[in-house]
Formats: sequence, C-alpha cells, structure tokens
Amino acid sequence: MKKLNKRESNDLYNTGPDRIGNVINTLIDSINEQKAVINKQQKIIAAQQKEINRLNKRVKKLEEQVNKNSKNSSKPPSTDGFK
Repeated sequence: MKKLNKRESNDLYNTGPDRIGNVINTLIDSINEQKAVINKQQKIIAAQQKEINRLNKRVKKLEEQVNKNSKNSSKPPSTDGFK
C-alpha cells in the first residue's frame, strides 16, 4: 500500500465521514491480519530455535565422540582407526 499524496488525501477527505470510516476499518482489518501472521511466525521461529538448540547439542556430543581416542579416553588403541 502506498502513501497518499496531498491531492489524494484531500480527495478522500472530501468523500465524507462514511468513506473515511470505511478506509479506517479496512486498515484496521489489515493490521489485525498482519498481527495474526506475525504471531504465527513468532511461534514457528520459537519452535525452530528450540530445534536448532537441540541439534547443536547433538552435534557437539557427536563431535566429542568422534574426537575420542585411546590417548584422551578409556578406549583401547585398536579403536583409534587410521588417520
């Protein structure tokens, strides 16, 4: 939606209170719809952030497992593999 220029504002004003009321109600409806969309998006973002945190913990745990060898854990040397 674009801003009204001075002529368009004056034209709207001259249409009278009923037309201005309709425009205001349309704008209020649009704002309420946008609020609903934002609310849904905030919930999605929160869920995604929770999943990212869970996955980051999982990656860290797996990296720790991969980096273990016989020198820094109780694993036998035969499990060190080839590097």
